[in-house]
Amino acid sequence: MREPLTQTNDVIIELMREMHQMLDATNVFHLKDVISVGCVQNINAYKIANYRSAYIFAAELELDTATDLIQQILEWELETRKVLTELSIEEFNTTQRPALKIKDNAWKID
Repeated sequence: MREPLTQTNDVIIELMREMHQMLDATNVFHLKDVISVGCVQNINAYKIANYRSAYIFAAELELDTATDLIQQILEWELETRKVLTELSIEEFNTTQRPALKIKDNAWKID
């Protein structure tokens, strides 16, 4: 059996390039943290969309083992999304103006 070939993903490469451009555009370290988390959230959303497509495809082909494995990976990615959302809110709230905060995924002005 041959080893799989390595592949590059142009979408991920472009998302990473965009993140580096935004990071280079600011010198504020806290803002860099917020930007980094947001960009990782974009990558995570892309991965979730792809795993959902792969899951549906595997289920349609009745590939039970592949379906189970993809479902497990999808659950990990969804958990990652929750953690990144919490981190994003925490980072934003520690760097923003005192009158503006995110609560329960909604903007609230005190």
